[in-house]
Amino acid sequence: MNLLKPLVIGTIALAMASCAPWQPRVNTAQEVEREGTPTPIEDARLNWDEDLAKAVQLIGLIEGAAPNGFTKIEAELFNATRGRVAIRYRFEWFDADGFAVDSPMDEFRDYALLGGERARISTVAPNDRAVDFELEIIAAP
Repeated sequence: MNLLKPLVIGTIALAMASCAPWQPRVNTAQEVEREGTPTPIEDARLNWDEDLAKAVQLIGLIEGAAPNGFTKIEAELFNATRGRVAIRYRFEWFDADGFAVDSPMDEFRDYALLGGERARISTVAPNDRAVDFELEIIAAP
């Protein structure tokens, strides 16, 4: 009977593991010699949720100009886990005096990254008064 107990426990554990949802991991490829030259932004980070910061890493920020001439910002994220991670994010814009500028990106948006996935999220300044921004990322409920 004592020899049967570990066998039963092992069988149950194996069965439970096989019932877990399968999560694909992402492989990527890109040109060796790239023509685009991004303009990186030096950023300051304030991480209140260290677990989220370890799981979904901010690789960097770049800026450029949108077709309308307003500032465009793009953030590159990396899911450092093996599984899918759901987040919510928003960009807030500020004028030269530090006041918030109304923007369609004021509301949190849902996003999910697969295990090992690199993804980019972006925003465009809502008007020519918007000169600074903040990106907020939280874990999705």
